[in-house]
Amino acid sequence: ELIQKLYDFSNNILSFYPDIHSADVKNNPKIPNDAFLFLQSVFAAIRQNISDPNLSPSYIAARLNLSTRNLYRKLDDTCKKSPAELIRSCRFNYVCHLLLTSSFTIAEIIYKSGFVSKAAFFKSFHEKYHCTPKEYRRNFLVHPTEPSEGF
Repeated sequence: ELIQKLYDFSNNILSFYPDIHSADVKNNPKIPNDAFLFLQSVFAAIRQNISDPNLSPSYIAARLNLSTRNLYRKLDDTCKKSPAELIRSCRFNYVCHLLLTSSFTIAEIIYKSGFVSKAAFFKSFHEKYHCTPKEYRRNFLVHPTEPSEGF
């Protein structure tokens, strides 16, 4: 059962936040270098502003000197996701990271990850992971550590 939980956990991590720095992504011939650099800059803009509840596609587009429409088009071409989907995926990745690597309360984690509504957060989290954040932490946390800001 523990092995299955760990396997499911690793698949969840990969599904909601692609590791843009992994050798598989960097050396994948299906991902052109310019697309890789573009995705890297999109994820950097999201990570740097993850706690801002007003983080939006238009903000990311402005950071990358693109029109919002161009941002949507380029993301659709490279990864078939919208900017809002990527922001949401990164937020949930950060939530999971903090649940497993920090001792922050759930309320603090919600705030740090840029979610505005606790009710909407809990509903979305449960839809995505089929458990509450508390259950997620309990099921996957091996050893609690000091709070961590990186992800």
